[in-house]
Amino acid sequence: FDIYKKFYIDNISITALGDLDKELGDELRAFKRKEIDFPIKIIEKIKKYYEEHNKKFDIILYVPSNKNNGVMDFFADYISKEFSIKKYDSIKYKNKKEVKEQKFLETLKERSENIKDAFEIVSTEEFENKNILLIDDVYASGETVKEIIKIFKKFNFNYNLEILIFCYRNHFFNGICLYDR
Repeated sequence: FDIYKKFYIDNISITALGDLDKELGDELRAFKRKEIDFPIKIIEKIKKYYEEHNKKFDIILYVPSNKNNGVMDFFADYISKEFSIKKYDSIKYKNKKEVKEQKFLETLKERSENIKDAFEIVSTEEFENKNILLIDDVYASGETVKEIIKIFKKFNFNYNLEILIFCYRNHFFNGICLYDR
């Protein structure tokens, strides 16, 4: 099993399963548009990631979509059932109507300002001393993940957080290639 990309933000491990501009990205887009019923390639990659990690996660969280399409909820449900991990719907938008879809914003500054303080995490009492897997569909600028990590860093208890991204987007924002960040 080849990991597409592994990196860290604030000592939090982030693993990307594939490239948004290749096979996994095509499947993710088709699933979001309801052109396919089941994203088999992404699911197979998730299974291989989990099996080869030899790590037991206690909790699965997901970054909610601001489009109400239920895609991340689907993946969280699948992983929860497949690997017997308790799913929590704890990451919430504070005011979803004020947040634009990140993919339509072209600069890092726009993305950062758009997502700043957009989330809250509720029911955190269950997270103490737990291994937590956070999933998100796409990593482009990283601003969404950074915003959620910022919230976790405020917790006054121990936890282990790992992040699994389905598709990494190699993209330039104002001359900065995020692949090299």
